[in-house]
Amino acid sequence: MFESRIAQLAVVALLFLGRTAFAQDYVLSPIGVAKIDITPTEPIRLSGYGFRREPHEGVIHPIWAKALAIGSDDIGPAVLLMVDGTCIPESVTNEVARRLAERTKVVPDKFALSYTHTHTAPMVRGGLDTLFGEAVPADHQAAIDRYTATLIDKLEHVSLAALEDRQPCHLSWAVGNVDFAANRRTPGGPVDHSLPVMFVHNANGELRAIVANYACHCTTLDNNLISGDWAGYAQIHIERAHPGAISMITIGCGADSNPDPRRTLELAEQHGRSLAAEVERVRQVEQKPIPGIVTAKRERIQLAFDTLPTREEWEARARQ
Repeated sequence: MFESRIAQLAVVALLFLGRTAFAQDYVLSPIGVAKIDITPTEPIRLSGYGFRREPHEGVIHPIWAKALAIGSDDIGPAVLLMVDGTCIPESVTNEVARRLAERTKVVPDKFALSYTHTHTAPMVRGGLDTLFGEAVPADHQAAIDRYTATLIDKLEHVSLAALEDRQPCHLSWAVGNVDFAANRRTPGGPVDHSLPVMFVHNANGELRAIVANYACHCTTLDNNLISGDWAGYAQIHIERAHPGAISMITIGCGADSNPDPRRTLELAEQHGRSLAAEVERVRQVEQKPIPGIVTAKRERIQLAFDTLPTREEWEARARQ
Protein backbone atom coordinates (compact mmCIF):
# COMPACT_ATOMS: atom_id res chain seq x y z
CA MET A 1 0.00 0.00 0.00
CA PHE A 2 2.70 2.46 0.97
CA GLU A 3 5.92 1.36 -0.67
CA SER A 4 5.61 3.50 -3.82
CA ARG A 5 4.28 6.57 -2.02
CA ILE A 6 6.59 7.17 0.89
CA ALA A 7 9.36 9.72 0.39
CA GLN A 8 10.70 9.51 3.91
CA LEU A 9 11.23 6.55 6.20
CA ALA A 10 11.82 6.77 9.93
CA VAL A 11 13.97 3.92 11.16
CA VAL A 12 14.31 3.11 14.84
CA ALA A 13 16.88 0.47 15.75
CA LEU A 14 17.09 -1.14 19.17
CA LEU A 15 20.61 -2.50 19.34
CA PHE A 16 21.35 -5.15 21.93
CA LEU A 17 25.01 -4.75 22.79
CA GLY A 18 26.60 -7.53 24.82
CA ARG A 19 29.86 -7.61 26.73
CA THR A 20 31.00 -10.34 24.36
CA ALA A 21 29.36 -11.93 21.37
CA PHE A 22 29.75 -15.36 22.91
CA ALA A 23 28.66 -14.59 26.48
CA GLN A 24 26.06 -17.06 27.66
CA ASP A 25 25.13 -15.49 30.99
CA TYR A 26 21.91 -13.56 31.43
CA VAL A 27 22.08 -9.92 32.51
CA LEU A 28 19.26 -8.55 34.65
CA SER A 29 17.85 -5.19 33.63
CA PRO A 30 14.79 -3.24 34.77
CA ILE A 31 12.04 -4.28 32.30
CA GLY A 32 8.32 -3.56 32.49
CA VAL A 33 5.32 -4.54 30.39
CA ALA A 34 1.73 -3.32 30.13
CA LYS A 35 -1.32 -3.59 27.85
CA ILE A 36 -4.49 -1.58 27.32
CA ASP A 37 -7.68 -2.21 25.35
CA ILE A 38 -8.03 0.28 22.46
CA THR A 39 -11.25 -1.15 20.98
CA PRO A 40 -13.54 1.79 20.05
CA THR A 41 -16.67 2.30 22.11
CA GLU A 42 -18.72 3.87 19.31
CA PRO A 43 -19.25 3.12 15.60
CA ILE A 44 -16.29 4.25 13.51
CA ARG A 45 -14.95 3.77 10.01
CA LEU A 46 -12.24 1.17 9.58
CA SER A 47 -9.01 1.84 7.73
CA GLY A 48 -7.19 -0.21 5.11
CA TYR A 49 -9.80 -0.48 2.33
CA GLY A 50 -11.44 2.43 0.56
CA PHE A 51 -14.63 0.55 -0.33
CA ARG A 52 -15.77 0.39 3.33
CA ARG A 53 -17.46 3.73 3.90
CA GLU A 54 -19.80 2.95 6.78
CA PRO A 55 -18.95 2.61 10.48
CA HIS A 56 -17.91 -0.82 11.71
CA GLU A 57 -20.59 -3.42 12.32
CA GLY A 58 -19.15 -5.31 15.27
CA VAL A 59 -16.07 -6.68 17.03
CA ILE A 60 -14.53 -10.11 16.45
CA HIS A 61 -12.05 -9.66 19.28
CA PRO A 62 -10.63 -6.65 21.15
CA ILE A 63 -7.62 -4.77 19.84
CA TRP A 64 -4.75 -3.66 22.04
CA ALA A 65 -1.83 -1.36 22.62
CA LYS A 66 1.07 -2.96 24.48
CA ALA A 67 4.27 -1.47 25.85
CA LEU A 68 7.69 -2.82 26.74
CA ALA A 69 10.01 -0.58 28.79
CA ILE A 70 13.68 -1.58 29.10
CA GLY A 71 16.38 0.06 31.20
CA SER A 72 16.79 2.22 34.26
CA ASP A 73 16.28 5.96 34.56
CA ASP A 74 20.04 6.33 35.08
CA ILE A 75 20.80 5.31 31.51
CA GLY A 76 17.43 6.35 30.06
CA PRO A 77 14.86 3.63 29.37
CA ALA A 78 13.76 2.52 25.93
CA VAL A 79 10.04 2.05 25.23
CA LEU A 80 8.60 -0.08 22.43
CA LEU A 81 4.88 0.36 21.75
CA MET A 82 2.86 -2.10 19.69
CA VAL A 83 -0.55 -0.96 18.44
CA ASP A 84 -3.24 -3.02 16.72
CA GLY A 85 -3.88 -0.51 13.95
CA THR A 86 -3.69 0.03 10.21
CA CYS A 87 -1.73 3.27 10.16
CA ILE A 88 -0.57 5.34 13.12
CA PRO A 89 0.62 8.69 11.72
CA GLU A 90 3.82 10.40 12.77
CA SER A 91 1.79 13.12 14.47
CA VAL A 92 0.47 10.57 16.99
CA THR A 93 3.91 9.06 17.57
CA ASN A 94 5.43 12.51 18.11
CA GLU A 95 2.72 13.56 20.56
CA VAL A 96 3.13 10.44 22.68
CA ALA A 97 6.92 10.84 22.60
CA ARG A 98 6.58 14.50 23.63
CA ARG A 99 4.38 13.60 26.60
CA LEU A 100 6.75 10.88 27.75
CA ALA A 101 9.75 13.20 27.47
CA GLU A 102 7.97 15.70 29.71
CA ARG A 103 7.05 13.17 32.40
CA THR A 104 9.81 10.53 32.25
CA LYS A 105 13.42 9.90 31.27
CA VAL A 106 12.36 8.50 27.87
CA VAL A 107 13.86 10.55 25.04
CA PRO A 108 12.54 10.36 21.44
CA ASP A 109 15.57 8.33 20.30
CA LYS A 110 14.52 5.62 22.75
CA PHE A 111 10.83 5.55 21.83
CA ALA A 112 9.50 3.39 19.00
CA LEU A 113 5.89 2.85 17.95
CA SER A 114 5.06 -0.15 15.77
CA TYR A 115 1.59 -0.96 14.46
CA THR A 116 0.40 -4.32 13.20
CA HIS A 117 -1.16 -2.88 10.02
CA THR A 118 -4.33 -4.86 10.49
CA HIS A 119 -6.88 -3.73 7.90
CA THR A 120 -9.69 -4.25 10.40
CA ALA A 121 -8.85 -1.45 12.83
CA PRO A 122 -10.28 2.08 13.19
CA MET A 123 -9.29 5.09 11.15
CA VAL A 124 -6.91 7.46 12.93
CA ARG A 125 -6.79 11.15 12.07
CA GLY A 126 -3.79 11.88 9.84
CA GLY A 127 -3.41 8.27 8.73
CA LEU A 128 -4.51 7.45 5.15
CA ASP A 129 -6.83 10.46 5.11
CA THR A 130 -7.44 10.15 1.34
CA LEU A 131 -8.18 6.42 1.47
CA PHE A 132 -11.87 6.75 0.53
CA GLY A 133 -11.41 9.00 -2.49
CA GLU A 134 -14.08 11.37 -1.25
CA ALA A 135 -14.80 13.66 1.68
CA VAL A 136 -15.59 11.88 4.94
CA PRO A 137 -18.99 13.00 6.37
CA ALA A 138 -18.70 15.33 9.35
CA ASP A 139 -20.24 12.88 11.83
CA HIS A 140 -17.88 10.12 10.69
CA GLN A 141 -14.88 12.46 10.99
CA ALA A 142 -15.96 13.51 14.47
CA ALA A 143 -15.89 9.86 15.57
CA ILE A 144 -12.43 9.45 14.04
CA ASP A 145 -11.19 12.56 15.84
CA ARG A 146 -12.57 11.37 19.19
CA TYR A 147 -10.99 7.95 18.77
CA THR A 148 -7.63 9.52 17.85
CA ALA A 149 -7.62 11.71 20.96
CA THR A 150 -8.54 8.74 23.17
CA LEU A 151 -5.91 6.57 21.50
CA ILE A 152 -3.15 9.11 22.22
CA ASP A 153 -4.17 9.22 25.88
CA LYS A 154 -4.15 5.42 26.09
CA LEU A 155 -0.75 5.13 24.40
CA GLU A 156 0.67 7.53 26.95
CA HIS A 157 -1.03 5.62 29.77
CA VAL A 158 0.23 2.18 28.73
CA SER A 159 3.77 3.50 28.27
CA LEU A 160 3.74 4.98 31.77
CA ALA A 161 2.33 1.72 33.13
CA ALA A 162 5.18 -0.27 31.57
CA LEU A 163 7.74 2.13 33.04
CA GLU A 164 6.11 1.81 36.46
CA ASP A 165 6.11 -2.00 36.12
CA ARG A 166 9.89 -2.32 35.67
CA GLN A 167 11.54 -5.11 37.66
CA PRO A 168 14.72 -7.19 37.23
CA CYS A 169 14.37 -9.27 34.06
CA HIS A 170 16.56 -10.75 31.36
CA LEU A 171 16.22 -10.94 27.58
CA SER A 172 16.70 -13.82 25.18
CA TRP A 173 16.05 -14.31 21.48
CA ALA A 174 15.51 -16.88 18.76
CA VAL A 175 14.65 -16.98 15.07
CA GLY A 176 11.96 -19.24 13.62
CA ASN A 177 10.24 -19.58 10.26
CA VAL A 178 6.60 -19.19 9.19
CA ASP A 179 5.56 -19.63 5.57
CA PHE A 180 2.10 -18.05 5.09
CA ALA A 181 3.41 -14.76 3.64
CA ALA A 182 3.43 -14.62 -0.19
CA ASN A 183 4.58 -11.87 -2.55
CA ARG A 184 1.47 -9.97 -3.68
CA ARG A 185 3.19 -8.12 -6.53
CA THR A 186 5.13 -10.86 -8.29
CA PRO A 187 4.15 -14.54 -8.02
CA GLY A 188 7.11 -16.31 -6.47
CA GLY A 189 8.80 -12.96 -5.78
CA PRO A 190 10.88 -12.01 -2.74
CA VAL A 191 9.42 -12.78 0.68
CA ASP A 192 10.82 -12.97 4.21
CA HIS A 193 9.59 -15.96 6.19
CA SER A 194 11.93 -15.45 9.15
CA LEU A 195 10.38 -14.96 12.58
CA PRO A 196 12.71 -13.19 15.04
CA VAL A 197 11.39 -13.52 18.60
CA MET A 198 12.48 -11.84 21.83
CA PHE A 199 11.57 -13.23 25.26
CA VAL A 200 11.44 -11.44 28.60
CA HIS A 201 11.79 -13.47 31.82
CA ASN A 202 11.92 -12.15 35.35
CA ALA A 203 14.60 -13.05 37.88
CA ASN A 204 12.63 -16.15 38.89
CA GLY A 205 12.50 -17.40 35.29
CA GLU A 206 8.82 -16.55 34.77
CA LEU A 207 7.90 -15.47 31.25
CA ARG A 208 6.67 -11.87 31.18
CA ALA A 209 6.61 -10.91 27.48
CA ILE A 210 7.16 -12.22 23.96
CA VAL A 211 7.89 -9.92 21.01
CA ALA A 212 7.69 -11.53 17.55
CA ASN A 213 8.27 -9.88 14.18
CA TYR A 214 6.91 -11.11 10.83
CA ALA A 215 7.03 -9.37 7.45
CA CYS A 216 3.46 -9.63 6.15
CA HIS A 217 0.36 -7.50 5.74
CA CYS A 218 -2.52 -8.20 8.11
CA THR A 219 -4.97 -8.47 5.21
CA THR A 220 -6.50 -11.90 5.67
CA LEU A 221 -9.82 -10.18 6.36
CA ASP A 222 -11.71 -7.44 4.51
CA ASN A 223 -14.97 -7.43 6.48
CA ASN A 224 -16.35 -4.46 8.42
CA LEU A 225 -15.65 -5.98 11.83
CA ILE A 226 -12.89 -4.94 14.22
CA SER A 227 -10.08 -7.44 14.85
CA GLY A 228 -6.32 -7.79 14.87
CA ASP A 229 -6.40 -10.17 11.87
CA TRP A 230 -3.69 -12.88 12.02
CA ALA A 231 -1.52 -10.77 14.34
CA GLY A 232 -4.43 -10.47 16.75
CA TYR A 233 -5.02 -14.21 16.73
CA ALA A 234 -1.30 -14.87 17.21
CA GLN A 235 -1.30 -12.69 20.32
CA ILE A 236 -4.42 -14.45 21.64
CA HIS A 237 -2.93 -17.93 21.24
CA ILE A 238 0.46 -16.97 22.70
CA GLU A 239 -1.14 -15.37 25.75
CA ARG A 240 -3.46 -18.33 26.26
CA ALA A 241 -0.43 -20.59 26.33
CA HIS A 242 1.33 -18.33 28.83
CA PRO A 243 -1.18 -16.75 31.24
CA GLY A 244 0.14 -13.52 32.73
CA ALA A 245 2.59 -12.87 29.89
CA ILE A 246 2.09 -10.22 27.22
CA SER A 247 2.49 -11.00 23.52
CA MET A 248 3.51 -8.29 21.05
CA ILE A 249 3.54 -8.69 17.26
CA THR A 250 5.48 -6.24 15.12
CA ILE A 251 5.54 -6.09 11.32
CA GLY A 252 8.74 -6.21 9.32
CA CYS A 253 9.37 -5.13 5.72
CA GLY A 254 6.38 -6.94 4.28
CA ALA A 255 4.66 -4.32 2.11
CA ASP A 256 4.86 -6.70 -0.86
CA SER A 257 3.55 -9.65 1.16
CA ASN A 258 0.00 -10.81 1.87
CA PRO A 259 -1.21 -13.83 3.84
CA ASP A 260 -1.83 -16.76 1.54
CA PRO A 261 -4.50 -18.06 1.46
CA ARG A 262 -6.81 -15.39 2.86
CA ARG A 263 -10.29 -13.85 3.04
CA THR A 264 -11.88 -15.97 5.79
CA LEU A 265 -11.95 -15.76 9.57
CA GLU A 266 -10.79 -19.37 9.77
CA LEU A 267 -7.68 -18.53 7.74
CA ALA A 268 -6.88 -15.51 9.93
CA GLU A 269 -6.95 -17.74 12.99
CA GLN A 270 -5.00 -20.48 11.19
CA HIS A 271 -2.19 -18.05 10.32
CA GLY A 272 -2.13 -16.66 13.85
CA ARG A 273 -2.08 -20.14 15.33
CA SER A 274 0.80 -21.23 13.06
CA LEU A 275 2.88 -18.24 14.12
CA ALA A 276 2.10 -18.87 17.80
CA ALA A 277 3.12 -22.51 17.39
CA GLU A 278 6.47 -21.49 15.90
CA VAL A 279 7.03 -19.03 18.75
CA GLU A 280 6.45 -21.89 21.19
CA ARG A 281 8.83 -24.19 19.31
CA VAL A 282 11.73 -21.74 19.33
CA ARG A 283 10.98 -20.83 22.96
CA GLN A 284 11.60 -24.40 23.94
CA VAL A 285 14.66 -25.21 21.83
CA GLU A 286 16.27 -22.13 20.31
CA GLN A 287 16.58 -19.39 22.96
CA LYS A 288 19.89 -17.55 23.35
CA PRO A 289 20.64 -14.91 25.99
CA ILE A 290 20.98 -11.23 25.12
CA PRO A 291 23.83 -10.16 27.41
CA GLY A 292 24.26 -6.47 28.04
CA ILE A 293 22.29 -3.26 27.94
CA VAL A 294 19.97 -1.72 25.37
CA THR A 295 20.90 1.34 23.42
CA ALA A 296 18.98 2.91 20.55
CA LYS A 297 19.38 5.15 17.55
CA ARG A 298 16.83 6.94 15.40
CA GLU A 299 17.67 7.89 11.85
CA ARG A 300 15.52 9.46 9.13
CA ILE A 301 16.37 8.20 5.66
CA GLN A 302 15.47 10.16 2.53
CA LEU A 303 14.18 7.89 -0.22
CA ALA A 304 14.19 9.31 -3.73
CA PHE A 305 11.20 8.73 -5.98
CA ASP A 306 11.62 6.81 -9.19
CA THR A 307 10.95 8.70 -12.45
CA LEU A 308 7.50 10.23 -12.04
CA PRO A 309 4.92 9.92 -14.86
CA THR A 310 4.22 13.03 -16.92
CA ARG A 311 0.83 14.74 -16.84
CA GLU A 312 0.00 13.16 -20.17
CA GLU A 313 0.81 9.70 -18.83
CA TRP A 314 -1.38 10.27 -15.77
CA GLU A 315 -4.24 11.42 -17.99
CA ALA A 316 -3.87 8.31 -20.13
CA ARG A 317 -4.03 6.14 -17.02
CA ALA A 318 -7.09 8.02 -15.79
CA ARG A 319 -8.90 7.27 -19.06
CA GLN A 320 -8.32 3.54 -18.43
